[in-house]
Amino acid sequence: MIMRIDNAIEGVDYRITDQGAEQNICPVCGVSWLEQLDGEFAFGSCDHLRFSFYSEGDDFDYFNEWDIEGFKELVEAARSKDENGSIDIFDFLSKIRHPDVDKAIFFQWHEDPLNEPWKIWGYKES
Repeated sequence: MIMRIDNAIEGVDYRITDQGAEQNICPVCGVSWLEQLDGEFAFGSCDHLRFSFYSEGDDFDYFNEWDIEGFKELVEAARSKDENGSIDIFDFLSKIRHPDVDKAIFFQWHEDPLNEPWKIWGYKES
């Protein structure tokens, strides 16, 4: 199955708590796997989460036990086809077929119109 990338939905994939913390939520089990409050981060535990990738970073963060090496090989194969560094991460992620990653969520901050960082997190539905 090709990985599907959906836009984050407030209340399903992320939420803002009454205290102002931003939480990333697993769309399968509802667990908050990442919480940010006042620049501090706290990680939760979710068996469905596989990876995250931040626009301000240059590599993936991996979670849980699964075939990470196989996924890395697919990512590297896609990146190696990009001779001039212009490949779009969404383009190559949406073409990856890996049995341990079904879907990904795309989230973009819109607080600053000159800087709109984003992140993607991938997960396994079952």
